[in-house]
Amino acid sequence: MFSNGGDDGWDDDQLVTEELLTIEYYQDNRFSSPDPIFSSATNPSLEASGNRWIYANVPLQPVFGINDLPIAGLAQGFCESTKADINGFCHFTYEFFDLRDGAIVVYASLTVEGTTRAQGPSVLSILGGTGEFAGAVGRVTLFPVGIDESITPARIFRDDSFFLGNRNGYEAKFDVSLRYLLNAPMPVPVPVAMPVPAPIPQANTLGGGELTQVNCPGLPQSEYCDCNLDCTHESRCKCDAGEACCAGRR
Repeated sequence: MFSNGGDDGWDDDQLVTEELLTIEYYQDNRFSSPDPIFSSATNPSLEASGNRWIYANVPLQPVFGINDLPIAGLAQGFCESTKADINGFCHFTYEFFDLRDGAIVVYASLTVEGTTRAQGPSVLSILGGTGEFAGAVGRVTLFPVGIDESITPARIFRDDSFFLGNRNGYEAKFDVSLRYLLNAPMPVPVPVAMPVPAPIPQANTLGGGELTQVNCPGLPQSEYCDCNLDCTHESRCKCDAGEACCAGRR
């Protein structure tokens, strides 16, 4: 598709393609504290506004077959209650990684935030990303889940439970939009500054070989004494060579 030529950063003559990705993970809260940091230490209440749940290194697992496969990433962030009915606000950064030569390598990340509902799914906006998700936009839908461990491997299921502080976690569905320039302009190399040599006075002579330019000691070559023009310029011609060159030209 073509851009509209507005203020979106794309030129009218550039062809833009959009790639839409949908990925899903289980955001496993089971290793996080189920209790919030209460907004009031003297009167702690789970229904108070301002309670905050902190999430650090929350595993992202495949939706099917949890507990069996290697995790695919980590979630970092927080959720905070904003009203007495336990509506809230969440901010998460998701880091996606894989194993390369035995080392964990983060290949992309997404940062999301938005308001949450008291129960059931909540939709957060993608603010941007890094790596393979650089410049991403879109949304992530978080579904509170239960876990069925009566089967092997264990499965998660959407249960419409309370959102904030959900002990089991969420099924995270990412709808990601990435834009690319198909005919991106070729990069222009940065000009390399080349030093320009100062003129060599000895090469500037009259037809009979008489010098017309000399350099006084201690001055750079660019500050030479032009015997035809500078003989009244004391700082350039004030030396024995300059006086000799300027003799008869004042």
